[in-house]
Amino acid sequence: GQFLHIKFDQLCQVKPLAAMLAAFTHFCNGPIFSDETKVNELIIAVERMIGIDGLAMLAELIPSFRKMAHRVSTLECTKTGALLGQAQMIFAFQAFVRAVRGLGIPMVLFLDDLQWADTASLDLIQALITDPESTSILFVESYRQNEVTLDNCPFSTHLEDLKATAKVIEIQITN
Repeated sequence: GQFLHIKFDQLCQVKPLAAMLAAFTHFCNGPIFSDETKVNELIIAVERMIGIDGLAMLAELIPSFRKMAHRVSTLECTKTGALLGQAQMIFAFQAFVRAVRGLGIPMVLFLDDLQWADTASLDLIQALITDPESTSILFVESYRQNEVTLDNCPFSTHLEDLKATAKVIEIQITN
């Protein structure tokens, strides 16, 4: 399996998805993808689900995925970052996670200091957690209760939505 540690930082909230993209970049650089067969299977599966445009979108967002995809497919990567629709981006990530699942690679995403996550990251996390086809992934969300305030309402909303749509087990740790 694969363990991804995603650390959110209060100062990095201005760059949406920065922590998420860094984690997926690290994942794509992992030893699991040194196997050309796995890389080919992943790229083909993702392309089947979201087409060449979706593949190019992921390649645009995740530099190490771009390197993997170029080994298998000829992509025209254009600078579409600002033009990406959020729904398209979420669907592309769901397809990526589903394709990884299809390779038999379980994933654990440890989301650290989630109270500092930007809204786009929270939306992506929510979509991945509630995706019924993403079954080989475990999410562990960590946050500091004393830092959850009205200032980070998106996080509070995320918690409420999560409790309403997914099975949540809470463990409180005190000092």
